[in-house]
Amino acid sequence: MRLHSGLPQTFWADAVHTAVYLINRGPSVPLEFRLPEEVWRGKEVRLSHLKVFGCVSYIHIDSDARNKLEAKSKKCFFIGYGDEEFGFRFWDDQNRKIIRSRNVIFNEKVMYKDRSSGETEMADSDTSPPRSEFIRLEGLPDVTKENNNQESLQKDSSTSVPTSTQEDAEQLEPAVRRSSRTIKPPQRFTLLLNYILLTDGGQCSRILHDWNDESCVEILRNCKIAIPEKTGKLIIADIVLKTDDHCDKFDDIRMAMDLVMFALTCGKERTEQEWKKLLEEGGFSRYKIIKIPALESIIEAYPE
Repeated sequence: MRLHSGLPQTFWADAVHTAVYLINRGPSVPLEFRLPEEVWRGKEVRLSHLKVFGCVSYIHIDSDARNKLEAKSKKCFFIGYGDEEFGFRFWDDQNRKIIRSRNVIFNEKVMYKDRSSGETEMADSDTSPPRSEFIRLEGLPDVTKENNNQESLQKDSSTSVPTSTQEDAEQLEPAVRRSSRTIKPPQRFTLLLNYILLTDGGQCSRILHDWNDESCVEILRNCKIAIPEKTGKLIIADIVLKTDDHCDKFDDIRMAMDLVMFALTCGKERTEQEWKKLLEEGGFSRYKIIKIPALESIIEAYPE
């Protein structure tokens, strides 16, 4: 999807997130060609909101954020889905930031890679030399004779047609000034440079339990590249199985979820020791588990 749209490599995480979003809403062979999202939530899934990844989008600007002389929409590029509260996610290439909005018009025929050709055509049309309003007439009779009187000279001068040559047209052509500055893509995968929050369809929960250990290590290593080495951190909301006798009301559900993941996917639920080994192999030497009154726990991982 990213190669088809022409987006830079920095948007690999958005492409993976969108691919998972679409896979969860596609027929699954282990589920007898039913939709995983429909089986999980127990209600019908609508697919009318699906759009082409990386297409041009025009986001509506509220009247409070503009004046009467400014444009009512902004050109952005579609990079993923959010939950029902935040709507779609878009990349504002001009201001280099991510925008969430619902009020948007999609142009799925134009992709991110087509933006340069469209802008070049508009620039060429704006900078093209103006057409001359004068024409060159050949074969005009010679009206400047020695025996012409003053009256005929005035009449001929008033009816003469100005001519233009090719040299004059070249002098009228303006010089096009083009910038020599190289536009660099963003160096990070997200605008929140201090941390990365792993989410699933806008829900801050249960990402890594869908994958085996090798895939999780690869995801964690990519997350480490995306955040600062000294001040960055990774936030994970996932299930942590307990091995001691201190149980709570969610322990039975956690064990059931482990069986579900073992039967339907290649993933699993993990204990604290398994999380520690996974984070260390992914490049996160320090971590902290915050227990909350819910099915998941908050895991904060630090690269140093």
